Amino acid sequence: MNYALTRLPPDTIPCCQLTHIGRVPIDQGLALYQHETYRKILSKCNYTVITLPADNEYPDSAFVEDTALILPEAAILLPLGAESRLGESQMVSETLRSFLGCVRQIVRPARIDGGDMLRIGKRIYAGCSSRTNLEGIEALTALTSEWGYEVVPVPVEGSLHLKTAVTALDDETVLMNREWVDPSAFEGLRVIEADPSEPFAANVLSLGERIVAHEGFPRTIERLRDEGYEVLKVNISEFLKAEAGLTCLSLLTP
Repeated sequence: MNYALTRLPPDTIPCCQLTHIGRVPIDQGLALYQHETYRKILSKCNYTVITLPADNEYPDSAFVEDTALILPEAAILLPLGAESRLGESQMVSETLRSFLGCVRQIVRPARIDGGDMLRIGKRIYAGCSSRTNLEGIEALTALTSEWGYEVVPVPVEGSLHLKTAVTALDDETVLMNREWVDPSAFEGLRVIEADPSEPFAANVLSLGERIVAHEGFPRTIERLRDEGYEVLKVNISEFLKAEAGLTCLSLLTP
């Protein structure tokens, strides 16, 4: 069974952390509606959706992707990069332990956000960002090496997370904004470029044979369809205002 873990956006989401974009008003009611639509797409793509309640103490808590990395071998709980977000992991940890057989944990002084972790096969591309440090990447390397993974550090410039700049469409292809990440790190993979007028369009969610994309990036969606991908469109405008993307809103079992 495929699981998708999500968390409702809190009333405090307008107070979320921002790094590379300016603050604009977020409609929390609209965010709730968009989150519901997102969950329906996950269900349509045969995921059993688990939805945690909102927690107003943590404005960024809807972005559950950052709290863990789920591999076929185990779920790895991550020490979030922002101090103010550390408490988000408790309920996620309890929930993951309830339906996954093996849960491991990386602890401070390592810092890792799940949004910096892009797994393609047995390779994990680890973004070196303001939220993920060298200690975190070294700890992840030590932990996953026993399962045969290679961890590849990738410098991130201009975006909050690695997966803001690049996401996997399948095991051979990535969608990328070359302005924010060096494509040489992904040698051997086919690269499709997000349209330059849509810099945040590189964050899409791959669900088997379907790709979920924000409907506000029509040029990039057209490129994906021209390449033969089936694209499901969804509106996440309020989460983009929180410097988030489609992958941020769920933790998916492989």
